[in-house]
Amino acid sequence: APYRLYNIGNNSPEALMTMIDILERETGMTAVKNMLPMQAGDVEETFADVESLVATTGFKPAITLEKGLRDFVAWYREYYKLGNGPVGG
Repeated sequence: APYRLYNIGNNSPEALMTMIDILERETGMTAVKNMLPMQAGDVEETFADVESLVATTGFKPAITLEKGLRDFVAWYREYYKLGNGPVGG
């Protein structure tokens, strides 16, 4: 194939609730959480294996989840001209 797809992440697992906590803090909103037991097809742990990316390009992602989400929310606010209020309006 003329193209390759790469998994890009920080090469270690992150807890879903950690991601939600960061997004709540950065967006100024509280997520509505419906806590359910594990569902068919759910995986207990997953993470991006970046070895093929590093081997091919020499690039190894090193950004933290917190910084990545903070930067994403800042970009989103700027792109959609939302200012500093809650992202959801």
